[in-house]
Amino acid sequence: MKIVCIPALVIVLKAKETEIGRSLNRQEVEDIRDNATAISLPDEVATVMADERGYPDLDPDNVWDEWVAYKARW
Repeated sequence: MKIVCIPALVIVLKAKETEIGRSLNRQEVEDIRDNATAISLPDEVATVMADERGYPDLDPDNVWDEWVAYKARW
């Protein structure tokens, strides 16, 4: 089973940074993750969902490190 955030965490975090006009800190990123709507899906369904979305989301268990890496590629 895999935890999938709806909407994708990467979208929520980008929107929040745009809204506040600055980078989020680790605590803010983790707070957003902790309050996100999420569902548990079988791995195969989560993979299909990510493929249909067209981009991967951040792993909720490793959200800060993946967010920092994502932003480095922005």
